[in-house]
Amino acid sequence: MNEIVKYHKDFENKLVLKTFTASELNFLMAICTKVRDKKEDEIIFTFNELKKLTKWDNNNSSLFVKNLENTNKKLMALNFRIEDEKEIVQFVLFPTFRVNKDSKTLIVRVNKDFSYLLNNLSNNFNWYQLNDFTSLKSKYSKLLYKELMLFKDTGYRIFKIEDFRKKLDIPEKYRMTNINQKVLTPIKEDFKNIFQKFEIIKIKNGREITQIRFNFVIKDIKSLKMVSEIEIINNKKITSDEELEKFFKLNFSDVNYSKKHKEVL
Repeated sequence: MNEIVKYHKDFENKLVLKTFTASELNFLMAICTKVRDKKEDEIIFTFNELKKLTKWDNNNSSLFVKNLENTNKKLMALNFRIEDEKEIVQFVLFPTFRVNKDSKTLIVRVNKDFSYLLNNLSNNFNWYQLNDFTSLKSKYSKLLYKELMLFKDTGYRIFKIEDFRKKLDIPEKYRMTNINQKVLTPIKEDFKNIFQKFEIIKIKNGREITQIRFNFVIKDIKSLKMVSEIEIINNKKITSDEELEKFFKLNFSDVNYSKKHKEVL
């Protein structure tokens, strides 16, 4: 079964993934997928497991290790910050990120302040299939895909142009001709196999482009939801029909289940 990437929306709203390459984004999402709902402080990945999850097909072992190292360097440079009326908390996502070249393993320890982003999701989460994410070639496609999946139920997303630049980490020096060539064209090519329909609409104020709208139709949203639901059930200890009914009413209040779906679940 395809792995599901799932995390709290704060991960999307408060963390701008700047300077990450496409392969480094693949590593991050694969790690987040596998550490979710784990009670252990440390999670061990084999290199082969990570390569399979991220579709890594380069036989250069040194390059693989270097990409893992660079992923964590960029994670450590990020400033994750949570503030409420009483306090401000700042932390790194993974305090331990140990790459063992002899045993060909990666050991990751999750920061407890970060764990709610992966575990305590309730209805406030973003989710999508890891296979779809890793199949995208452009880093801009990956960053936009994460944003669009927050709006999968509406099928469109509108950005102010300055917000679009920030979310996709587009260089300030890029003019619209550069954005068309290096950002939007690769995105359109990547999304051909992801969406049934994908459309880019530039919204102008006079001659200036001030907003950009993306319309999209997921190929099979019902199947995608079923994959997510079954995947969650596999990670929950539910021992009665009543608990099952309560769980789905809490987490998937907008989904209507047929009798056949309930029997399968």
